[in-house]
Amino acid sequence: MGKNKQAQRVKNNGMPSNSGRRAKFLDTPIDFSTVRSGRYVAALPLSDINEVEMNRLDSNVRIILKKMNKKNPITKYKALHEFATLCRDSEISIVEGMLPFWPRLYSALAIDIKRTVREAAQLAHAALVKRIGKSVAKYLKLLAGAWFISQYDVYPPAASIATNSFNVNISNLLITIIYQFIKNVF
Repeated sequence: MGKNKQAQRVKNNGMPSNSGRRAKFLDTPIDFSTVRSGRYVAALPLSDINEVEMNRLDSNVRIILKKMNKKNPITKYKALHEFATLCRDSEISIVEGMLPFWPRLYSALAIDIKRTVREAAQLAHAALVKRIGKSVAKYLKLLAGAWFISQYDVYPPAASIATNSFNVNISNLLITIIYQFIKNVF
């Protein structure tokens, strides 16, 4: 007298959720990638770095880098403070190991909508550059644009931090060369 059992109904005739299918994804390694506008976009510069070098990173560094790619501004803010602390307290080899990943992240975080994230990005960048010193020269071409533009941020604390770290870490001769180059280009 009861109803005949029918298959489980799901929206849009899709397949019902299955914990077995979800469990197989737990075995896959962490991927630092996102999908935006229907195409694959690497969140980290994987073209410059091979998979072996990324696997050499400390697990804490990987987690911090992944947190910086999240959408939530509070998560980004906390990750940037963890990153700055890591730059100050960890060994120089660990800091130099994450340096290839920093320019892309910094360029995105320096123009974030939330001013607290921009300020934290400048603090983290200042801590990184102070710690590694001249080793940043290899990546200066990638960092210079965001670093220079950040000096004119509409949020004064972020602009102040960017200006101070730029003036402290870049010699006066290099500053004049950069200004001359910009003047000639524009």
